[in-house]
Amino acid sequence: MSNILSGAIKRAGDKAMYNDYCKEILSCKQILARILQETTDEFRAIPIERVQDCIEGIPEISTYPVFVDTMTSEKIDGSDTVSNDPFEGKATFDIRFAAYAPKGENYVKLRINVEAQQKFNESYPLVTRGVYYSARMISSQYGVEFKKSEYGKIKKIYSIWICMKVPEYMGNTIEKYCICKKKLVGETPDNLENYDKMVMVFVYLNSNCEDKCELTEMLNVLFSKKVRVEEKIKRLKEKFGIILEDDEKEVLRDMCDFAELLIEEVTEEVTAEVTAEVTAKVTAKVTAEVTAESVRNAAKMAKVLGTNEELIPSIISENYNLPIEEVKAILCA
Repeated sequence: MSNILSGAIKRAGDKAMYNDYCKEILSCKQILARILQETTDEFRAIPIERVQDCIEGIPEISTYPVFVDTMTSEKIDGSDTVSNDPFEGKATFDIRFAAYAPKGENYVKLRINVEAQQKFNESYPLVTRGVYYSARMISSQYGVEFKKSEYGKIKKIYSIWICMKVPEYMGNTIEKYCICKKKLVGETPDNLENYDKMVMVFVYLNSNCEDKCELTEMLNVLFSKKVRVEEKIKRLKEKFGIILEDDEKEVLRDMCDFAELLIEEVTEEVTAEVTAEVTAKVTAKVTAEVTAESVRNAAKMAKVLGTNEELIPSIISENYNLPIEEVKAILCA
């Protein structure tokens, strides 16, 4: 296996591992609660401690397939596991969980998907991808939340995308897409609950831009590759009231270690490429200068020996294995 290929595979593995740590730290309920409080209508006015209690069980991380053809069957508990092999090309939801939002004396069940988008890819519309993921969050409820024609039992879903490294003109903004009713002719009774079933939220992060809300500030600290891990833990506690458990701190440390590893690898690659490029340019320049000087010296010597000046370029061309046009250009310069 070539060094280039083995290096690419190692980097792919390192990036995949870093992505896994990002998902794991995002799935901490203290983090998820703050995301829900800022991005959902149902939890906006709920105290953060209570929001945490409203998150059901342990969030699923990279277990449920996005595409229908990767599934062998629909299971009520949604516990299908899909291989994380990067060469298989199978896609899974990054994080999925249920949350119960207070509504009067009762609770309303919501189904939540959180996606960690490491690279802001403009080769396809990310919002359209979000539409597909949201539609799958709805369709996957068949046989789980409802069956046959029980469409009234469909639970509202949120697909929340945490997008890192976005361009500065988008940095630290939050956008929401939802289904709304638009009247065309006349008036009809309206029941928001019948169609308010799908919401997409995009959180665009850029640590070089001014933070416009506490959520983007917290996430920028969490995923910064410039802030050391102990400083992150300190800021999360003092600024945002997030006290990580020991296992969560360990995940954060591992994530930061991999971030530093990736930065070192990229730095080494860039340094090697720049060094090779500079070396090639310097070598070419020195070779050209040496060749030109040799041609001039040879011409001077030929003149001293009384060689016909019209024959000098062809003689030098033959002896130095250079095109005669190049020799003439050097002698005329």
